[in-house]
Order: sequence, then structure tokens, then C-alpha cells
Amino acid sequence: MKHEDNFEAFMLRINPPQSMPSTDAPIRPYPRFASLPEFTQGEGFVATIPTVRRSWWVVGLLGIAALWFTFVPIGIGWGFVDGFYDNRGRWSAGYYNPIPLLIAIGVLVAVSYVILRAIFPRIKITADRSEIRVGKFRYDWNTAAGMRVGYSIGGVERSSEQGFLWFKYTGMRMAYGQWGHDLPYMVSNYYSVAYAAWINQLLETVELNTETVNNPAAGIKQELY
Repeated sequence: MKHEDNFEAFMLRINPPQSMPSTDAPIRPYPRFASLPEFTQGEGFVATIPTVRRSWWVVGLLGIAALWFTFVPIGIGWGFVDGFYDNRGRWSAGYYNPIPLLIAIGVLVAVSYVILRAIFPRIKITADRSEIRVGKFRYDWNTAAGMRVGYSIGGVERSSEQGFLWFKYTGMRMAYGQWGHDLPYMVSNYYSVAYAAWINQLLETVELNTETVNNPAAGIKQELY
């Protein structure tokens, strides 16, 4: 029985199924772009994830764009040498010297790299039997209850998201005490849930009293109080 309309039938004809060679999909040991340089079962771990600094990442990108739009033209302008008369009265035609532009580009690349490192830090998440550390923040095992993506209070869900062009980032927080602790770091919206669940799984391997750390799947849920 024919089910498609004329437009749908036309689209199916111009975009038929493609034949692709088969390949085995990789099984990742942890989420994409995350790393686990150190891990000792029951003792501790060191994990890293890529993050962005809340709000400052937009400022940094705009700052980099402003620097390039400002100093590249200046470097080009500095490269033009006007014609001149030498000490014998002979005229020398003007020419272009690319050295100032190359110097400007080199400085801009170095400055841009420093700014990008500052606004897109790869933070460490470490834990041992004494404490949990996320970036620069330390948490006590007796109070921490795992990583969260968003939360809700009084049944009203809250989220912390920022976007710019095609970049989308989500805020992360540590369930810590009654109200939790919002981190200044945000992660890719696409991988945020995976990072939270993975970190919680790692925390469960260290915590002495496993009842104080939620199920690894808790990172997928909204935090409820």
C-alpha cells in the first residue's frame, strides 16, 4: 500500500539508502574526551574532563576575535614601506615587508592559546579515602553525595545552560549539603549526563560508606530535595 505523498516519494528517489562497508563500533571504557590517568580500586582515582568557565568562555572568544580583527590589519599596515630618496638622492620605490604581519600573527596565536587554555580548562576530578576534589574545590566524604546535572527544588526543575552560536554547555554541581554546590565549570551539553554518571561510578569505587553516594545512574536524573 502506497503511503508516501508525492514530495516524500520524490525525496526518497533523490536520496536513496546508501550502501556502506561494515565496521565494528568501538566500546569506550569511559565517556568521549574524558581520561582516567590514575585508578586504584578502592583507594582513589584521577580523572579529567574538558570544561568551559561559566560566562567567561563567551567573553574569551569575543576577546580573541577582537584581537585578530584589530591587530592583523595593523600588522599588514606596518608592512608597507613608502618610497624614499637615499643619501645620494636616488629614489627607491616602496615595497611590502611581511615581517610585521608574521610577528603580529605569531603573537596573536600565542595570546589566543593562553586565553583558550584559561576559558576551556581540562579539570581534574580526584578522590581518595580522605576527600573529593573537583578542580580547585575540596569536598568532604560525609557531606558529598555525587555529581549532578541540574536540580530541582520544590518539584520545580532548574537547569543551567549557556549557548553561543553552535556551542551548547550545561552546568554541573556537586550534591553537597542541603543546597549543593554549583561549580564554575560547564561541560558539553551532549556529554554532560555521561560525565556525571561516570564520575559517580568512580566515586562509588572509593567511598567507604557507599550509602552516602547515590546510584551511578543518579547523574542522569534531576536532583531532588
